[in-house]
Amino acid sequence: MMSVSNSYPMTTKGGTMNTQIIKPRPAQPAEQRALEGDVWIYRLVVAVLGVAVIASVIGAIMLALAGQSTPEVLVALGSAAVGAMAGLLAPSPLHRR
Repeated sequence: MMSVSNSYPMTTKGGTMNTQIIKPRPAQPAEQRALEGDVWIYRLVVAVLGVAVIASVIGAIMLALAGQSTPEVLVALGSAAVGAMAGLLAPSPLHRR
């Protein structure tokens, strides 16, 4: 991230224009970066999303067996959970080995 500091005037043909100097921000402390390497957080999130997918599939099957139509919110919930799991489990193109 970059932070903007001092402002210096710059002259142009039509008058003056303000420019800003951009300085890089210092690195984040280790406490803020702790979640980046914590595998248990990702396992917990994947497990919860997996339970949401399974619950929506079982709910849709149960409603179909009962002769009722599946609500759109149930389909949307299952689809969103599958998409979130795919996003979490797909390899990052920046960190290929």
